[in-house]
Amino acid sequence: MRFRTLPPTANGLLRRSRARRPVRGRSTSRPGSLGGATPDLTSAVLPAASPWRDSAGWAILRVMGVSAWLFLRPRPGELHPLAQRTAGAFIFKGGRIPADAEGFVRYAQVIVSLHDRQAVEVLRVDFFQYRALPDGSLDREHLDDIMAVVPEAAFGWLRVSKPPPGVIGAEHKFAKRRLEHLSQWKPTRAEFVKVRDLVNRKAGRVIMQPRGDLP
Repeated sequence: MRFRTLPPTANGLLRRSRARRPVRGRSTSRPGSLGGATPDLTSAVLPAASPWRDSAGWAILRVMGVSAWLFLRPRPGELHPLAQRTAGAFIFKGGRIPADAEGFVRYAQVIVSLHDRQAVEVLRVDFFQYRALPDGSLDREHLDDIMAVVPEAAFGWLRVSKPPPGVIGAEHKFAKRRLEHLSQWKPTRAEFVKVRDLVNRKAGRVIMQPRGDLP
């Protein structure tokens, strides 16, 4: 099981943000739960129509036998299943999810591999957050802040030009840290254990093993 640092939907939301948001005075541009440049698994596995249902990413997911399980954290220490349809509507269609006391919608996303439609292995666990407006809808300005950092965080190390002698090119590292700060939350040990219990209960077997390096 691996832990990644980039949020979901970088490609899909980057296109949507550019198409829908007006040009503002600052730089604007979600996740890549599979990395900054890959589709959002939260929406990709939606049973209903979604932007990725006809995409290559969706086809790959079907061939791979991968699913995303979501668990909402409405308040500290409390987690419960979050429907993929609800999460997708919140991000793409103006749907609403009540925010926590700090104004964020926070959830755990667990990517599992499937065999004969049964979950057999946990591939990755991420803990994402998005700021919500008072009515529970997605704060698009906060999303723009995330999107503005994604390119540098994901691809900054590919820069062709090299920094001057004696200067360490660490912009992408700083961008990754900012991206983590904006888009991720850190669970307590008890919350991590609760996520593990929820996953194993849903799978009907132990697929998420206890770890000695819990948060």
